[in-house]
Amino acid sequence: MAAMGDITQEDPLGNEETTVPGFAPDTISSSVTNMPLAGGSTMLSKLGLYRNPYTDRTAEKTTLKSGAFYLHSDLQGFEPSETTYIFFGRRGSGKTTIRLMMMQRYLKHNEHMAKQGKRPFFVVDLCRPGHMEDCLKAYMRANQADKDNWDAVFQEAWKSTDLADCIVSFAINDMMRRVAHGSSEGGEIILNLCKDKRSAAQFLLLSHLYTREDSATLAALRKKLLQSRFSPSRIFKHLVTFAVVGAACAGLAFTYQTYFQNSAIADSQLVKLTFAHPKLAIGSFALGSTGLVGIMNRRTRTKNKERAEQLCAPVKIAEARVDLVEKLLDRLASPDDSADVLRRLHVGHSAQQKLELLSNLCKACGYEGLAVFGDCFDEVGLLDPLLYPTALKAFAREVCRNEILNQGRLHFFFPDSRASLDLSTDRVVREARFDRHFVRDLTWSRFQLQDLAERRFLSAQQEMDGGNNGQPKFASLFEHVSREDFSGAISKLHTPRELMVFMTELLARVEAHAEDNTMVAAQDMEIAVAKAQAQSV
Repeated sequence: MAAMGDITQEDPLGNEETTVPGFAPDTISSSVTNMPLAGGSTMLSKLGLYRNPYTDRTAEKTTLKSGAFYLHSDLQGFEPSETTYIFFGRRGSGKTTIRLMMMQRYLKHNEHMAKQGKRPFFVVDLCRPGHMEDCLKAYMRANQADKDNWDAVFQEAWKSTDLADCIVSFAINDMMRRVAHGSSEGGEIILNLCKDKRSAAQFLLLSHLYTREDSATLAALRKKLLQSRFSPSRIFKHLVTFAVVGAACAGLAFTYQTYFQNSAIADSQLVKLTFAHPKLAIGSFALGSTGLVGIMNRRTRTKNKERAEQLCAPVKIAEARVDLVEKLLDRLASPDDSADVLRRLHVGHSAQQKLELLSNLCKACGYEGLAVFGDCFDEVGLLDPLLYPTALKAFAREVCRNEILNQGRLHFFFPDSRASLDLSTDRVVREARFDRHFVRDLTWSRFQLQDLAERRFLSAQQEMDGGNNGQPKFASLFEHVSREDFSGAISKLHTPRELMVFMTELLARVEAHAEDNTMVAAQDMEIAVAKAQAQSV
């Protein structure tokens, strides 16, 4: 595969130079141009470096320009699109680097759209620490599992709808956070929802089903999006109820009086009392009306509770809050709407329906659409492949279903190969239809790793002298290391992370032989390779 162009000017995604989220600001080149190296490494100064450029093992912590990273040619020029991206690769193979660069491209795209007054994309970041952990802990409690049987329970119970629930949960909680904090973006969300009653009802229902906010925040949201209890329409509804009850009572009294006018019952004390004492009659009428309304309200509350329980039951990745959903349904839904109807309209039954409804809600809230990123799943405690060998496989299996992947604008990264995750079987391939999507197993050749080593070396040199080409080049390293031994050692490495550890060990050995000017022995290179393979996890 082709490598990138000029490392100091070209972004790995094919656009102008940028800073990846989590990267240190690119100010080192201006501040260290004339930095004295007193007390520093003599060998590093000979190589034109003020520090070891291989100590940054992950892209999130690097201080180098993003141009220092090698990126496969088919990812250069990446722009937000409807394509679904699935990456497989062992730890340290560059998945997080690619993910951060993709997210940076979405960030720049959203900023550009905002300047033009256009809609940005809403980004769901399942990698955010704590989110998937909280979802899976709630799922464990809902299935009454424990750590001893979690692996078997998860493999059997986890479905694509649960994955969709995790995505919905993140989106709703993130929107609720913006609304609760009173940000300008949150204000726009409320303003847009007030213009669309159906979307407002969907947002309210999803927030009560999935959110982790407290009751006061949800009450404030209901106040913003629901009509007042004393609105003209609700008052009119109660007046109509009392009028109907009054008319029924009056009609009944008139019927009794007419039917029994020649009988002794017409002269009874009850009839005389009714017409002789109007205040007492009105009081009786009011008492009867109140009792009837109370019975109706009690039936409504019972039905609302049943509907709330039915709506909360399928959502296993969040704690059920039946009481809050019940309060919401009292003012949100008609008594004639069943739980199944509400779920079909606002929540969805299948994973595809859930994601489509969420995407439509994002558009109603003022966004262009929905983009989903998922990474670092092996760092989630309940998906740890060392503790639960089949949990991550079950999770990946549900991601790689056609109803999920067809949603588009998905970006998932898995910490192993397709074969290791049992995703190469005929059944999985048939269900996933990988041929329709961008699916890659991240592997690195010796030439790509050597190019990456040189790329980081030169980038650190140019930070040192502000881009001056007078510094020593990467080839000067071979004055201390045999080129053949170096190439042979690189061929035994498999990931950029192994390369970082190996190069750090190699520079340490070069520095150890700086005084006697001897070459690093092949045996030392083998030791460096062994340490790289052992420490790359």
